[in-house]
Formats: sequence, C-alpha cells, structure tokens
Amino acid sequence: MKTIYVPMIALAMASGLPFTATVQAQTDSLKAAVTGKYKDISIADLKEAIEKGKVTVIDANGKKSFDSGRVPGAHHWAAVKDDFAKVLPEDKSALIVAYCSGPT
Repeated sequence: MKTIYVPMIALAMASGLPFTATVQAQTDSLKAAVTGKYKDISIADLKEAIEKGKVTVIDANGKKSFDSGRVPGAHHWAAVKDDFAKVLPEDKSALIVAYCSGPT
C-alpha cells in the first residue's frame, strides 16, 4: 500500500485538489477497475473450499494483523511474495482467494 500514496500526493500537489479528494478519486478508480473482474466468494463457500483443500488463500494484511488472526491456512503475502509461484497450485484454473482489510 505504501507505493500507492506517493502518486496520490504528487497528483494532489499538481492538481491543487485537497489530498482527501485525490485519495477518494484514486480509491473510486481502483474499485471501478476491479469491479466485475473478480468474483466474490461467500464465507460458507470459502470454508468449504478450505476444508476440501480446494483453495489457496493469500492474506495481504500487514504482519501484525496476520499474526493476530487470519483465515486458516492463509499464506502471508509479505512472506511469500518473492517465491510466490511456490505457493500457487499447479492447476492454473484452481481457486485463489486474496484478502486484506483495505477498502479495495
């Protein structure tokens, strides 16, 4: 997330818009970009997939949040990102669920 703030600050400074308006515009833009591209999964369906071993779960929260609680079996993004291919299933059509506590 840290990398996204630098462009927004630069955009706010260049546009003369208040920073909060720029952040909201960026957030809305990101939401629009992913809407419809990725399907939501219900908690019940995720639990079932975890129980059956049919999902790879990625937690994109910070370490403190990951350490305090996570979806059972989730991989911590920061810990696996350098060797991400190793945690992905061989079946390229397999279910992968990523989550974080951010707005998008």
